[in-house]
Amino acid sequence: MSNWFSDSLPARLRELATPHLLPEETPLAWFEPDLSRALCYWDSFVLLTDRRVLSFEPAEGSPLQGEGCSLVLAGEYPLSKSCRFEAREFAGVGQLDLIEGERRLA
Repeated sequence: MSNWFSDSLPARLRELATPHLLPEETPLAWFEPDLSRALCYWDSFVLLTDRRVLSFEPAEGSPLQGEGCSLVLAGEYPLSKSCRFEAREFAGVGQLDLIEGERRLA
């Protein structure tokens, strides 16, 4: 893995993501959204690699944020040449969508 992955990503997130990476898969970027799709505060984590987008959300029965919040892999989306990201903002809330063709994947 690149130095970026080990230097930039907090240890707790690196430990969470590493078992889900494919051989030779390269992490490129990450962020921690703090709102669910229902606009409730929660901890989550999104990792962009050279092959996929991985999303991690609170485990069922886990607190949604803070101490004791346990994140699990909630989705993985393979990237293709027809994938793109679209960013929007409304009333101070940002949304980042992964689009393939005309279909929203995540």
